[in-house]
Amino acid sequence: MLLLYDSKCSICRSLAYKIHFLTESNVEIESLHSPNAETVLSRFYPQGWQHDFYVVHNGTCRKGLRALPSLMRSVGLKRMASLVSEYGSYKLAPKACGATDANGNGDGVVAPKRNFLKLAAMTPVAYGLSHLRLENPFEERDRPKLDLSVHVAEVEMTGPGEFRVKAYRCDNCGRVPAPDKGLPAGASKRLLDQVMLAEDSIDGFAQKGLGTANFKVQRIEYEREMPENGSLSREKRLVHAALLDHPEYNLSVNIGQGRTTMLAGMARHDLPLPMLDYLIFRPDTEEDVVTHLAAYRSGLLELAKLHGRQGRQALARVYREMAQGFMVMSRRFDAAVPERLLPAKNEIVVTSVPELLRFVQKPPDLQHSEKACDCSCSCNVCCGCGCSFGVCIEFVSPCGCDCCLACGCGCGCCL
Repeated sequence: MLLLYDSKCSICRSLAYKIHFLTESNVEIESLHSPNAETVLSRFYPQGWQHDFYVVHNGTCRKGLRALPSLMRSVGLKRMASLVSEYGSYKLAPKACGATDANGNGDGVVAPKRNFLKLAAMTPVAYGLSHLRLENPFEERDRPKLDLSVHVAEVEMTGPGEFRVKAYRCDNCGRVPAPDKGLPAGASKRLLDQVMLAEDSIDGFAQKGLGTANFKVQRIEYEREMPENGSLSREKRLVHAALLDHPEYNLSVNIGQGRTTMLAGMARHDLPLPMLDYLIFRPDTEEDVVTHLAAYRSGLLELAKLHGRQGRQALARVYREMAQGFMVMSRRFDAAVPERLLPAKNEIVVTSVPELLRFVQKPPDLQHSEKACDCSCSCNVCCGCGCSFGVCIEFVSPCGCDCCLACGCGCGCCL
């Protein structure tokens, strides 16, 4: 059984992943933006298809509410009620988050009136049985209900444009998440300025048939207030945030300038795997952001080889695609940002399930002391299409945003 969903919508993605993992992968999931999804749906909807869930099973394809009964055997009766209710709350929203038609047009599709009538009748029943939500396999107090694996690529510079990479599985990178303490009482942030430095659509570098990627760079300035010795201290911070949004993945990189310059980011793909990898550049001297991005490309290529040797060929292919994306991002960032930014600390997280950040950490020898932590981020996960110093940067619509590092977020805290 195959469930097709819109990976660009955080609501759709969350629901699809719950179904996939709670049914122990008996229901496969795949992004609507994948080449295989286009091939499958073209057979059933030759005139095009819309933003929704599609279930393909036994030679049939059903969409939306009509697709949900096909999942009954896999999810069970109680979970089925939860599924209908959660799907209903999604469809009853004024717009389906981040929705587009088959041609990629539109910034949200208004739910048809007949869906309101169908779901309004079913939701009271679902509410009584399910409390409205499926259980979340990513929200266990001590550890997720997943066989989680972590890999690390440490990148060192051997010469101009040349790198040496050590890629390995990390068996001591799990952790029990600490409670989120939140911001200190009285702390606040105020946006001072926000400028789009570059915005472009890119063709030609992606695998044939995967459509257009969008590239954006923003410059954000804000003022932070923090309680300190009975008074409020004020400090201005500057953030450069870059996003490459590809049909199969997106790359989000945030460079924060305060007392020091820090880089943090996320490479998020669409493969439903309980896996999280780290890319860490360890230069001997200060190197600019463009060099960091080239280093991440080398690290991803080495991780692709590692995953390929371990039988994860689909993941290896996506990592090679993302490595090419970092190369494109490097050139575009260099053209858009004239300043030479020199990050003192850095890390990129690679995953399809950002919620797993709560349960993992870098190897002990790569962790930095938190004593010098001078920012107000939490040390768990923050949601937004890019987050630096706890400032969410909404490149697209709020619903299309994903999660990124909040423990650091480009400001150096706990990186």
